[in-house]
Amino acid sequence: MLKARLPVVVVVVSVLASGPALAGVSEGDSALRFFSPPIPQVATVERGVATAASSSQRLERFSLNRAMAHVRRLAGDIGTRVRAHSGEKKAAHYIARRFRSMGFRTHVNPFSVDGGRSRNVVAKWPSSIRYGVVLGAHMDTVPGSPGANDNASGVAVLLEIARLIAAREPSRWVKLVAFGSEEYGVDGRHHVGSSGFVERLGPRGRRRLAGMVSIDMIADGRPLLTGTSGIGPPVAARSLYRTIRAKTNIGLRYITFCDCSDHGPFEHAGIPATFLYSGEEPDYHSSSDLPPNLIPRDLRRTGRAVRAFVAEVDQGLVRRWRSRG
Repeated sequence: MLKARLPVVVVVVSVLASGPALAGVSEGDSALRFFSPPIPQVATVERGVATAASSSQRLERFSLNRAMAHVRRLAGDIGTRVRAHSGEKKAAHYIARRFRSMGFRTHVNPFSVDGGRSRNVVAKWPSSIRYGVVLGAHMDTVPGSPGANDNASGVAVLLEIARLIAAREPSRWVKLVAFGSEEYGVDGRHHVGSSGFVERLGPRGRRRLAGMVSIDMIADGRPLLTGTSGIGPPVAARSLYRTIRAKTNIGLRYITFCDCSDHGPFEHAGIPATFLYSGEEPDYHSSSDLPPNLIPRDLRRTGRAVRAFVAEVDQGLVRRWRSRG
């Protein structure tokens, strides 16, 4: 995440009533409603794997041990992951292998930056819709920092959530992306991977994509923070906020934040986008941003929050986010 000061003013969010349903969704979505009670469903089979109904009770618990193993692999074994350098490439290959091992169709999409190559790792379930909800985290670091909290923590949550939703109903609506080149580079640009992802959507894709959630620096600070940069539609941020508040006992504050993470390019394109972030911490962008300096309970807390959210992602939420209302 890029350097920024948290604003003093906290925006208080009221719980909004769900908007009216839109016309049918072209990808053949099922007739579900946002925040509707779980409806018993007959499991479908995708390549021999049963797909369960969407319900937080039907997803396994978030595993702190597995998440910490990802953090140690990225920030400990691989270490510094500067964009367009070998560490970032190794991280991308590790993330891609993990996604593929869980059954996700995975693509490593390269792009040019700083005279070299960076990349995004994009994973989707074989039966997922094309323009659902993007769940993303950046994998690169600043020079000299192993980036345990910034942002191996976010990638670890992304990978563990992938394990929880694989072959289950939420995987139909969620696309998982590990972004490259979020941090500033020698050319003065930032958020290059997420900007490229938004550009590749094209005009129709930008209209159809439901929204995006960025997970960035989430394992060293309290309370957990969410909101927008005050640029794009707030529907995603409000929806994420009220879902986590309703489904968990996690302390969560809603703020208006800077354009400091990968949600920014989505907001600028008019796509509903939001973030999860745990605030400034003493190891930010330093050589001391190491796995032992994380707060494990904060990593688990964010994992629980994202798990609660993705369990509620369905056609109703996708329709509402697409309506931008």
